Amino acid sequence: MNTCSGYISPEYANYGLYSLKSDVFSFGVLVLEIVSGYRNRGFSHPDHHLNLIGHVSAKAMSVLTLSFQ
Repeated sequence: MNTCSGYISPEYANYGLYSLKSDVFSFGVLVLEIVSGYRNRGFSHPDHHLNLIGHVSAKAMSVLTLSFQ
């Protein structure tokens, strides 16, 4: 099966569990791609090997950590 794995929620990819959250995850990835101008599957950063979702998650965590100090 050829799917767009960059848009599949981790719960569905790992366990085959589908819910409304799966649609929300896919929509969030699409919005993130539109806002950032990068594709999730083709994103690369010179400092790490994370995809676009991992990169944004790491940046968000660092901002939240700094804001609560």
